[in-house]
Amino acid sequence: MHKHMNINLKTSALRQIVKRSGSGSGSGLGLGVKRSALGLIVSCVLLLTLAPAALANFGVSTFDGLISDANGDAATQAGSHPFEVTSVFSFNRVTDSNGLVIPDGGNPKDAEISLPPGIIGDPNTTPTCTSEQLILATCPDSNAVGTVDLTINYFLSTAPSVVTLPVYNMVPPPGKPGEYGFIFFGFQPTYISAKIRTGEDYGLTVTMKNLAQGLNLLAVKLNLWGVPADPSHDSERGNCAGTTGQSCPSTAPARPFITLPTSCPGPLPATLRVNSWQNPDTFQTYSFLNHNRAGVPVGAVGCDQLNFSPKLTVLADNNTAGAPNGLSLDLGVPQNGLPTQLAEAHPKQAALVLPPGMGLSPSGLAGLQGCPQEQFGYTNAQLPNCPDASKVGLIQIDSPLFTTPMTGAAYLAQPGANPFHAPLVLYGYAIGPTGVLEKFAGPIIPNQTTGQLTIAFDNLVQLPFYDFKMKLFGGPHGLLANPPTCGLYPVVSQVTAWSGAVATPFSGFPVNAGCSNLHSFAPSFAAGTTNNQAGASTPFTMTLSRTDQDQNLGALSVQTPPGLLGLPGPVPLCAADRAAQGTCDPSSLIGHATLGAGPGPSPLYSSGQVFLTGPYKGAPFGLSIVVPLQTSTFNLGGVVVRAAVSVDPHTSGLTIATDPLPQMVSGVPLQLKTVNLTLDRTSVMLNPTNCTPLTISGVAFGAQGASAPVSSRFQASNCALLPFKPTLAATIGGSHKNGASLRTDVLNAAGSANLQTLKLVLPKQLSPRAATLHHACPQATFAANPAACPAASVVGTGTTNTPVLPVPISGPAYLVAHGSGTPDLDVVLQGYGVTLVLNGSMSIKRAITTVAFNSIPDVPTSKFELSLAAGSHSLLAMNTSLCNTLVTVQAALKGQNNAQLKTAPKAHVLGCPKAKQKSKTVKKRKAPAKSRAPAKSKAAGRHRAAKSANKL
Repeated sequence: MHKHMNINLKTSALRQIVKRSGSGSGSGLGLGVKRSALGLIVSCVLLLTLAPAALANFGVSTFDGLISDANGDAATQAGSHPFEVTSVFSFNRVTDSNGLVIPDGGNPKDAEISLPPGIIGDPNTTPTCTSEQLILATCPDSNAVGTVDLTINYFLSTAPSVVTLPVYNMVPPPGKPGEYGFIFFGFQPTYISAKIRTGEDYGLTVTMKNLAQGLNLLAVKLNLWGVPADPSHDSERGNCAGTTGQSCPSTAPARPFITLPTSCPGPLPATLRVNSWQNPDTFQTYSFLNHNRAGVPVGAVGCDQLNFSPKLTVLADNNTAGAPNGLSLDLGVPQNGLPTQLAEAHPKQAALVLPPGMGLSPSGLAGLQGCPQEQFGYTNAQLPNCPDASKVGLIQIDSPLFTTPMTGAAYLAQPGANPFHAPLVLYGYAIGPTGVLEKFAGPIIPNQTTGQLTIAFDNLVQLPFYDFKMKLFGGPHGLLANPPTCGLYPVVSQVTAWSGAVATPFSGFPVNAGCSNLHSFAPSFAAGTTNNQAGASTPFTMTLSRTDQDQNLGALSVQTPPGLLGLPGPVPLCAADRAAQGTCDPSSLIGHATLGAGPGPSPLYSSGQVFLTGPYKGAPFGLSIVVPLQTSTFNLGGVVVRAAVSVDPHTSGLTIATDPLPQMVSGVPLQLKTVNLTLDRTSVMLNPTNCTPLTISGVAFGAQGASAPVSSRFQASNCALLPFKPTLAATIGGSHKNGASLRTDVLNAAGSANLQTLKLVLPKQLSPRAATLHHACPQATFAANPAACPAASVVGTGTTNTPVLPVPISGPAYLVAHGSGTPDLDVVLQGYGVTLVLNGSMSIKRAITTVAFNSIPDVPTSKFELSLAAGSHSLLAMNTSLCNTLVTVQAALKGQNNAQLKTAPKAHVLGCPKAKQKSKTVKKRKAPAKSRAPAKSKAAGRHRAAKSANKL
């Protein structure tokens, strides 16, 4: 035989013997040649060639290939179907001592060729053969997809021979997308399996497994046809392989088997890995750049000639405004499948922009768990093993390469620990019944201002598909939420092809139900204390909630009733800068907050803290409400809401007015459903000591401008059980010339009912000065700003000590004119940013002056001091000397629990000379009858004073 001699397996005597022998088993034979001389020769030769050889020089001397057109030139048009793809590799060879040319260092076992990414092989181009048909040489000619030239020294000749064999499209085994096979008579078939490099560049790798060991294989030339049914291959198809002058036409439809990439990155490498039977665990690797016939590297060109016309279809699960929603997204790419036309460019990048107003649903994030990167395996070929709690959708890919769809799922990645190091990333995979596995990932990017979502995927697989379908789950835990208003909402996209072309297909869906939420706003409100014992320290809680049919919650202003008041007392106030940042010291903590965010019946509930701050927006106090919005997996960031806390100057009730509530955090629309504040630090809130039914009231504001009054019934209990035993002390000073001073001190024990009214009847020796009364401050001036009143209208001071505040509060007492009649005596108490106004009336009847405070705020007071000063503008004149005279200040006091007390303590008079002490040596003598009369008169005076106090 001569070198490069072709063996015609169809007409040779050897082929006829193989066909007649049937199938069976033998030593390494695919076809048992039963007891024939040929079988004996083959067996002997096989034993000789299996002798072990040195391994040091095993390897490939040449690895090359060519993607050619019908003229034998390099095929370079992107997306075209070449005439033939040829891969050639020759093994190192050596001449043994007998002059035989054999492989050097061992017999080749496996050869794995990795084609450049983007080269596609369609296994559905031709009908398929079974293994039995291949072994029996009965595969139809139409099933051939190419040929293989084997350079062998099977006959132990000094000159190797070249055998040309047909390569058939085989029925792939489970888990493989495609398989091809050829057989050399007398040996087991050689199968060429195809796989996609999942987790890498998704290029095609073909592997020849278990090359016949007894052939002394020296070289392989694999020729795969671009269009197997093309008549140009009739002379080498199937049984015509290796023959001359014969024609084996195909009856299969003309469809492309091989398609060049639709990208144009330049010359790309092909890689070969080989091992030997003698050392199967050691592979050697070789590569070359794709080139033309002259050896000049070339790559695909003409990407601008490829069509790219993807379509987008979007369907929504429901059309209710603001509700959780699921979307079905379908990106379709037409595939012509014609051998004479260029393929459609494959999508590389897809950015899907959801409509304004449609954002992530906090309710959907609430129950989700992120899939760890190692469990998804973005860069490996293993099926993902993500937790079910991270699954957010389904994937389906319809490809012309497979007869059935590829299916899989979409997951949310673990925040940060993903290929994009982003907080929100979508993983996806799809696998076909043939084992082809595609994986992809992309960030979900919310607009930080509007919440509009962009889902972006990059480096999509260079494989053709008809439809890429992604179904994002809806329902109560759906990942997305509809826009809050009705309308037709567009979904736009920007899809970039591997060719560089850009398309912007769009679709849309309607929202036309539940539209009344623009106008409806009827939130529910509940507030109260957890312990309603009168006067007790108790946690205070208030909750504002809405339904999905209402506007989003925008803000809240709440007023507590008289007596239900805050107790900043010993709590340090958080500074303004730290309050704004949400970094208050724990010493300022006074309570907790809970926010329920997201549509549907299962919002995301997040708990936070409430801190007491210094003055805010003109109010003496403020709140810094800090709530981190997070689940066990996803952290949307912290919410800091400020609120002003003012004190009613007449009732001491609190007004808590929040700033506008956040509508979006980290680009996620909150759609707040519930806002709860609980002030639960010990002794921060006190119940009234008045058990009259009261109301906690306020106004709730919607985010779209609506407002609604809110209220909750409130009532303290057991007021009658509170003691009420205040004491009164009075001190009088001054002179007839400079006017009189009067100081009264009301003391009330802790735990008692608070003072409601105080009525003082001044002794008749003290009377208002007409000149001072004329300097009373006009009511309008006092109401606008007491500090603007004339100095002459200030007639004294008031001071109150209360555990509600860490310092006493005090201020001037003004005469305030209300037109004709006696002016009022109003006291303005200030301190720690708080102002309380005690409105007192003053009357003069029968030369007796009465001062009454009939609406004292329900505030615990250990001491209330009222001082009316002497001087040029004193309110009171001293009509006569009070020394050596019994002077009383009569008082009637009433508690907030309606308990009453009357008292007439003797006033202490300042400036009187001390009584002289009588000498001890002077004997006491009975006074004459006349001298005892004044004593009787004094006793009668005391009796009359006590009788007057009882009348009061």
